[in-house]
Amino acid sequence: MNRIVFICPYFGELGKEQFKFWLRSCEYNSTVDFLMLLDDEEALAMDMPQNVHPVKMIWDECRDLIKNQFDFELSIEYAYKICDFRPAFGIIFAEYIKEYDFWGHMDISDTILGDLRKFISEEMLNEYDKIHIYGHLTLYRNTDENNNRFRIPSKSGMTIETIFTTEENMCFDDMYQPASINKIFLENEFPIIERVENLVADVLPWYWRLGLAEDAGKSVPRVFEWDNGKLVELTISDNEKVAKREIGYVHFQKRKISDETSPDSKHYYFVPNRFIDAEKPLTAQDIREYAKDKLYFEPYKARIKRLRWYLKHPDALKRKLSK
Repeated sequence: MNRIVFICPYFGELGKEQFKFWLRSCEYNSTVDFLMLLDDEEALAMDMPQNVHPVKMIWDECRDLIKNQFDFELSIEYAYKICDFRPAFGIIFAEYIKEYDFWGHMDISDTILGDLRKFISEEMLNEYDKIHIYGHLTLYRNTDENNNRFRIPSKSGMTIETIFTTEENMCFDDMYQPASINKIFLENEFPIIERVENLVADVLPWYWRLGLAEDAGKSVPRVFEWDNGKLVELTISDNEKVAKREIGYVHFQKRKISDETSPDSKHYYFVPNRFIDAEKPLTAQDIREYAKDKLYFEPYKARIKRLRWYLKHPDALKRKLSK
């Protein structure tokens, strides 16, 4: 079996209510390891599953570790910029991952995992050097050649010198941005599987309801059920029955979720914006009630925060407006 490790740096205070659900979902992925680099003392003191390996590291230490890998000056003054360096984790954290066949990165503050191995098969691991295109979860084959492919300039003209010396996040780790590691793989025909069927439910941040991009603007009633390591999307079929689809993980995009479950709950529902005990099977009517939309201001607060950042960084704002 291919050995997998996810490298998960996080600097600052973690939301403990959500973090404990992520840890529990890691525990049920017992054949996958998770390397956590944290400076949150309270989080480090929490009980960790055997496959979660916490390392105490402050942001300055991590930044120095990154800077030591490159012979040019980097712009990495704030922690969120680390997302652009994710495709280089294979060299940055090489000392931690020698024994693994694949390394990856994932979001830890806004994801819950199901059975990852059910969707990321051994056949897939044997065939591809990069699995998935998203910053919130991606895998790379752990070889020297593959770990250094991020250095290849893309046809857009983007180079790591441009990406790593620009102060704002360029989304190098994600999707098909002008500066994207995925473009490097596609342009050079390196073995990549862009999307894995049913691996992720990527919840849109703009609505109270748990909408997905594939809903195409429709209001689809939806909740999620986590049951002893299995993660299932619950929707309503055309004949008003509960439709179930097992998924690998849910990404709820920076939502603040309150915990209303009993201690150490191993069977719960994720509804907007709560974790609640799964006391009974849900009916179609239950799902419809939970999924009722309402005014939701959090995404607009995030936009205002982002705008304030740009106002403090006029050069970055000029680049943003020129695109």
